[in-house]
Amino acid sequence: MYITLLGKVLRCPGDDITILGNIFEQKLEEIWVNSENFKRAGTFNCGCPPKIGKSIPNNFFKEVLKRLENI
Repeated sequence: MYITLLGKVLRCPGDDITILGNIFEQKLEEIWVNSENFKRAGTFNCGCPPKIGKSIPNNFFKEVLKRLENI
């Protein structure tokens, strides 16, 4: 997660659209537990949703995982 100077909590530094909350209005723990990032914790490379289909090709992470599983 990324927190701006004004307290906005964003999914990551590369995503300035998905606002998860504001630390001046909610506890950071509450924002974290209710975030998509928290739900992804412990998974293998969940990718980068803001970049998929833009600077990272679609299915890139699935292909990498498939190749690793075949080693």
